[in-house]
Amino acid sequence: LSALVLLPTFEYAGLSPRAELPYQDAARYSLEPGLLGEMLVPALFGSREPSLYWGVWDRVAVGYLGIFPLILAVLAVMMRRGRRVALFASLAVVAFLLALGGASIVHGWAYQLLPGFGQIRAPARAIFVVDFALAALAALALDLFLGPLDIRMRGAFRRVWRGLLWFGAAAILIGAAWAYLVIYQAQGGDPILFWRVSAAGSGVIFALLMLVASLAWLGARRTGRLRLKVLAWLAVGLIFLDLASVGAYTDLGTQPPTAGFDHPQAIEFLQNDPGFFRIDSRTDVWGVWQPSLALLAGLYDVGGIDNPLVVADVARFWDGTGGRSTRLYDLLGVRYVLGSKEVTLDWNKFSLAFDGDPDVNVYRNETALPRAFVVHHATIAADHEDAWARIQQPGFDPSVTVVLEGGTSLDLKPDVKSGVEIVRYEPNALEVRVDSKAEGYLFLSDPFYPGWRAEVDGEPATILRADYAFRAVAVPAGSHTVTMAFRPGSWCAGLGITAFTVVILLILCVWTVILYRRREL
Repeated sequence: LSALVLLPTFEYAGLSPRAELPYQDAARYSLEPGLLGEMLVPALFGSREPSLYWGVWDRVAVGYLGIFPLILAVLAVMMRRGRRVALFASLAVVAFLLALGGASIVHGWAYQLLPGFGQIRAPARAIFVVDFALAALAALALDLFLGPLDIRMRGAFRRVWRGLLWFGAAAILIGAAWAYLVIYQAQGGDPILFWRVSAAGSGVIFALLMLVASLAWLGARRTGRLRLKVLAWLAVGLIFLDLASVGAYTDLGTQPPTAGFDHPQAIEFLQNDPGFFRIDSRTDVWGVWQPSLALLAGLYDVGGIDNPLVVADVARFWDGTGGRSTRLYDLLGVRYVLGSKEVTLDWNKFSLAFDGDPDVNVYRNETALPRAFVVHHATIAADHEDAWARIQQPGFDPSVTVVLEGGTSLDLKPDVKSGVEIVRYEPNALEVRVDSKAEGYLFLSDPFYPGWRAEVDGEPATILRADYAFRAVAVPAGSHTVTMAFRPGSWCAGLGITAFTVVILLILCVWTVILYRRREL
């Protein structure tokens, strides 16, 4: 059913740097085994204030579910039987082992055996699947307790209750003693250490209070002193109190979240330029300029929206430009560079274009190439690596020569006049008018990607990989219209599979309704 999304995603991932992700990178941001106690006490290693935290990582995922839901999840496994309990329990165990990443052999097996799994980083995020499975188990247990218990369930509850009481008593005695001792020992010493220990001790005390409240709820259910409807509302309130107390002041931050989008003066200046160009915000303005601001303003940022899953060839080209002073950088069509008031650029190439923004200056690249232009000198590379080697040669000038992977070579005088106008530019389609005195190649500084189809004056044309990462189409002399449309085979195949699945599901639904009505008759 999801093939329409999955097939293009798999194709894109295979063309990204993640396609050959080594295991060391795939296992980065694994769940730290030494911090598993935070699943019971989120403040065990101090508060989220950086100066008061003494854990070994920044805790992007700790998976705190709440004391009461965790107890309910355990009770579901111990008291209920059935496929749903087995399913969610197995899901929780497998996801937990995957979240451990490099600390678990299961993650290594998945990396080696499961298609596409080796392209995923941050195994710790699988803890959200663990929480989902545990929450489902907790819901099954709560559903059990909010209904009548038969003799078998009452007997099972009685046996589990004794174990819970012993566990609760031991946890309260040990936890309270530990919290008292560590806070007492830290008094009179380093104030930062004292506050860290105090945060951890307070977290333990709060967890113990939630444990007592959870046991009280279960005790009330066992004795039947409260109505089931009252118990239901108490369960909701207890879970809310637990989770709201822990997450109420988590990572609020001190900076306005929209500050990086508040640059109306610079945006207005850029929008007033009628040209078709890119901007470059990959400088020292990271803290004051949001990468996605260009998209919201209808501009084109050479860095996109800072998505780590870029096309691998484009990423390599960017890393291999040699800096903003090179002609390879000019090939990207960057007319304006955003920088701070103190940014360092090649002042023989860049000039100040706008300084009316309080945080950001706009600098003009005086040698930027157009995003589309015609080249009348073409060389043919033997393979992809040969194309990379050719564009890296010191004398390579992309405004004069294009390196192609396919097609035919071309050697005309570089002073042949050509005119190019981008008539329409959309995410999945574009139209360019070309007027050239001689044959050549229309170069477009957009990534080469499978699925793009080209036509010249309505006739199919071949899109060639140009200058390692971009596109080019052969155009004869004269005036012509070149169009490109994005129709990837993976999307078409996914659409067919999804449509077929939808039809099958509709048929099954109709057939099920018909059978149900026949049984009623």
